[in-house]
Amino acid sequence: MTENIQPDQGAAASPASTAAAAPPAAPTPRNLNPQKFIGDLGSAGTAIEQLKLLADRIEERAIGTIHWYLKKKSAPQRWSQWARGFAILLATLGGMAPLISGAMPPNGSVNALSLDRFGYLFIAAAAAILMTDRFFGFSSSWMRYMTAQMALQRALEKFQLSWGVWQIQVGNNGSGGAAAVALPAELANNAVTLLLNFQAEISELVYREFQLWITEFKEQLANLQSAVSKGKDRQRGGIGKALLGAHRDEI
Repeated sequence: MTENIQPDQGAAASPASTAAAAPPAAPTPRNLNPQKFIGDLGSAGTAIEQLKLLADRIEERAIGTIHWYLKKKSAPQRWSQWARGFAILLATLGGMAPLISGAMPPNGSVNALSLDRFGYLFIAAAAAILMTDRFFGFSSSWMRYMTAQMALQRALEKFQLSWGVWQIQVGNNGSGGAAAVALPAELANNAVTLLLNFQAEISELVYREFQLWITEFKEQLANLQSAVSKGKDRQRGGIGKALLGAHRDEI
């Protein structure tokens, strides 16, 4: 069983193409870079052929965006799983330390107090790992990528079904097989509306994911600045108390 449901390409590969050796996969780009979208549609032939070519271009871009999210989520997924696994392990060890020290004989070879201190150390390390995951956004990035990927997948499946229904309507109208038959204006308008809505939905989903990243990044910076400010205030307070104590001793 595969870990992710891959987007359907729409057409099955030919035996010749499957028999040939697949080229090595290109490295995943860091960002969703802009691409040349539409070529010369005027040379595609009839209006139906032009609309089908336009639909193929839009579908290819949507599938490429879905694959980008599927590949980009791999790194934060691994870091998130490792971080949570180590945090659970350390927290478990920290919680078990008092139990083990309590079950030890009073005059044992291992100091129970030292074991308790190691328990506090394990719990502090687990908390530090969780804070690192929170500040670097491993788990949140993983969830954000998966949410965007699933939303894009649903939009793609909805478009593929709607486009298939449109092609059936074109065939039943008698415009699909003969180039001389003009495409009715209603069917042409329906196709254009379907393509525009699908492209707008894909762009909106990507933009929404970007806005979530911006909000998360600002929150992480605010939390980091707050932690640094609290640390400085505590340090200043400790220095002030030390100076006040030394002054009282002199008096």
